[in-house]
Amino acid sequence: MESTNEPRIRIRGARLAVLKEVMNASDKIRIQYANKYAGSSNYWKNSIGMNKAIIDNDVLGTKAEQEAKFAEYAKAQNNTEYANVVKKIDDLVAQTAPLNYQLTCLTEVFFGAIEFGNSMLTKTREALVDKNDSLIKVRLEGLKENFKSIHNKDYDHEVDRKVAKALLPLYAEMIPANQRPAIYKVIEQKYKGDYNKFVDDMYDKSIFANQANFDKFLKKPTVKAIDEDLALQYAQSKYDRCTKSLSQ
Repeated sequence: MESTNEPRIRIRGARLAVLKEVMNASDKIRIQYANKYAGSSNYWKNSIGMNKAIIDNDVLGTKAEQEAKFAEYAKAQNNTEYANVVKKIDDLVAQTAPLNYQLTCLTEVFFGAIEFGNSMLTKTREALVDKNDSLIKVRLEGLKENFKSIHNKDYDHEVDRKVAKALLPLYAEMIPANQRPAIYKVIEQKYKGDYNKFVDDMYDKSIFANQANFDKFLKKPTVKAIDEDLALQYAQSKYDRCTKSLSQ
């Protein structure tokens, strides 16, 4: 209820508000994002409905009564194992709930809502470091398909920019600094906490931000360009954070 539904409701609600505004202002955007909006909205409504049903039907109160009756039964049976069952369950929930909350926030923001910033050029970088011309050519050809997949017919870079500007600071409100992707340190240190400026730099200057940037990289690919690309740093940080969260 609180570890999955609540953060999902809050994050999807923020994204849907952005999408609704831009869809109402443009028929083109409305058509592009209709399926995305419907899909996100359906599960958003479902999460709201589940939490409402839990409250309206006093599910927590009923469960508490059942646990109390079970405790009485265990005491009457003089069964220590039975008596400790509820505590073991409570302890497990207390241990896993914060992790579920972290992972829900992470996946909803970085792997569901914000579409840009999924690419990593690890193999391309390795080829450049090794100065392997034949492999560099292969990697660059592969990037062309990657660029097309990013800027597909149902994606609008400016819409996604608005979503990122809404959700990156929201995520920071919901998750403590030591549990966020490392890119937040860049935002705090280099951008003095200015999320809008960070997002604009990432969405304007990344190799994958637009055709001009991409063509420039293809013409002269360098390790420096990869290392300094904010979108690639952003992608690496969110994958690292996800790996760490899943391993806990």
